[in-house]
Amino acid sequence: MYNYCQKRRAAFTLIEMMVVMIILVILMTILFPVVFRSRARAQRRQAQAEANALVLAIKSYQNIFGEYPAQRGTNDMFYFTNNFKVVRPLMGHNSRQRSFINIQTNSLCANTNYLDPAGVPYVIFIDQDGSSRMTALTNTYTWLNPRTSVEQDYKLKSLEIRVSVGAGAFMNKTNALEVNSWSDL
Repeated sequence: MYNYCQKRRAAFTLIEMMVVMIILVILMTILFPVVFRSRARAQRRQAQAEANALVLAIKSYQNIFGEYPAQRGTNDMFYFTNNFKVVRPLMGHNSRQRSFINIQTNSLCANTNYLDPAGVPYVIFIDQDGSSRMTALTNTYTWLNPRTSVEQDYKLKSLEIRVSVGAGAFMNKTNALEVNSWSDL
């Protein structure tokens, strides 16, 4: 006679599987925010480093050529959706074919705007009149993010900054009150 009670199958019960899944879900809810925060921090650091490199390249260009890239007269200039006017001469498209900055091709969109890690163009201020004081008026800029194909509005708060050359990144904050990661070396 065969005794069913003495032989036990080597398998997990449904209850055991459910407990394991619940534990995994709890661990994932704890770890995901930490991972995403560290990714956001890394993107902010990358944006700060790229803004620093951009400022250094603009100042180097000014030292060699005696004027800022895309300089027209002595008016202070603000570049957001048209920062390619500044970036292009820095990449070697100038009279001496001298390159001042190395930009990865994935940081450029179709019209060569220089994009931050979130895919939004860098904001560049150039104080061409030498007052070391720049004022940006409140304005909303609409930008089609090429990485997400979504049109987004970016609002620049009226701010006064004291820089000769400044660069910063919105870092994908829609309706941002002010520009993050300002750099002025």
